[in-house]
Amino acid sequence: MERGDDWCVGRAPGFRGPEYPAYLAEPWSILAVWQGGFTAWAGVLAAAGVILVGGKGRRSAVVLAAGAGLLFAVFQAASFALETREKTPFPMDVQIETLEQTPLQLESLAGRPFVVNLWASWCGPCRREMPMLVEVAEGSAVPVLLINQGEDSSVIRKFLEREGIQSGMILLDPDQSLSAAVGSRALPATLFVGADGMIYKTHVGEISRAALMNGIREIESALK
Repeated sequence: MERGDDWCVGRAPGFRGPEYPAYLAEPWSILAVWQGGFTAWAGVLAAAGVILVGGKGRRSAVVLAAGAGLLFAVFQAASFALETREKTPFPMDVQIETLEQTPLQLESLAGRPFVVNLWASWCGPCRREMPMLVEVAEGSAVPVLLINQGEDSSVIRKFLEREGIQSGMILLDPDQSLSAAVGSRALPATLFVGADGMIYKTHVGEISRAALMNGIREIESALK
């Protein structure tokens, strides 16, 4: 087993239990350590244990653990830069539209937890995460709204048709009013809103299935 394999094996024990199905569905996301869904130091200790059991000696394990710890510190710092947890009110008064350009009031979600993903068809990370987001949205009891920023409905329809995506959760914000209201300067951005109308967490950048499911569980249990 190569040391790279040790690293992947070592990360597995650090997964939070509920994230296992998400990692089984997308095993490659195991490497996306900056997106959460695991306990960093459990992975470090497990990796050291793999080397000890493999007979490579305590010194090698210590060196690996130290190096892994430094690497995780870098990734953790990156994750804090990509994710904010300062609670702020969600702008319920922003008006968005359906694909048919019918006005839709977000106030209808008052009293319920929900997730908002801000995206655009020209955004590479948005395109990559879209199939997973649609799949989660269709099976989630917590609404997951995929709100396009600034594009015409005809452009969005062509994109969805080309990608073979069908979902009633695709919505429009042609004036990018929501991005402006929440202070989002980058796409994609995923906002986790609690039943109290507060944004509990904002993830900027491509999000993994595990991180998305973990965020949904957090807002589901926030006021219980």
